[in-house]
Amino acid sequence: MAQRLLRAAGHPTGLLPVSGESYSRPEDRAEIRAAYTRLYTDGDGHSRFGDVVLNGESRAVDYADLVATFADPIQAESVVFRDVVQEASADARHNAPQRQFIVQVNSECEVESSTGEIRRFGPGSVLLAEDLEGHGHITRNIGDPDRGRLTLLITLPNET
Repeated sequence: MAQRLLRAAGHPTGLLPVSGESYSRPEDRAEIRAAYTRLYTDGDGHSRFGDVVLNGESRAVDYADLVATFADPIQAESVVFRDVVQEASADARHNAPQRQFIVQVNSECEVESSTGEIRRFGPGSVLLAEDLEGHGHITRNIGDPDRGRLTLLITLPNET
């Protein structure tokens, strides 16, 4: 079967595969500009941050005039919408209850690792919380508590 192609200005070859069909050439691999922050436990039990950049494949889709870079799928267990109605202590350390992506929808918070590093996460930011043991982290709300604190939790399977 011949591969269908869509003209894509700015792409090195000028053409991209359509609808999930893919090139196998390395030059069609691309970096996702915005990825996520990882919060994990190091070998000494400290929570630490790491920046994750994903690689993906650039391709067009046949249902819209869209060309995008798609990363490899990540297996998820559930998606939960959470609206915080009462904040937890802004001073107490805790661990993530399970491996989960936390996507800030309309709020802003800061997370402090056990080493003292602080990062802010605003609307659209993605944090992979997987510091399931060790010294834990602190989460603090930033902004108007009456505005709502909607987050999206995407739980992941335990690593084996």
